[in-house]
Amino acid sequence: MPISEIGLVEMTRKRTQESLRQKLTAPCQYCEGRGYLKSRETMAYEILRACEKESAQNPGPSALAVYCNPAIAEFFAEEERAAVEDLEKRLDRRLSVKIDPNFHLEDYEIFTRET
Repeated sequence: MPISEIGLVEMTRKRTQESLRQKLTAPCQYCEGRGYLKSRETMAYEILRACEKESAQNPGPSALAVYCNPAIAEFFAEEERAAVEDLEKRLDRRLSVKIDPNFHLEDYEIFTRET
């Protein structure tokens, strides 16, 4: 065993079992054990990018409906209304944001509706 500069024997303990935390807890169902959630802003821009992708895959005279968590819908209405309007102009489509209180913060669905 190695001896330190001051003459003490240095020992380490190797963990051979799960920690008490690992035994008594399970990964978070919302963040899947990552320990964090995406921010409202991150989710909003992820949704806008997904709308662009959906629009490219389904061309034609239609509108997009986004169903999302109330916090994300509020973020679109209050802080990112200009981004929604800009996307509507670029895609030449109406985008409506709908609230689904059962959706988790990171969940959303996009539907194409005929106009």
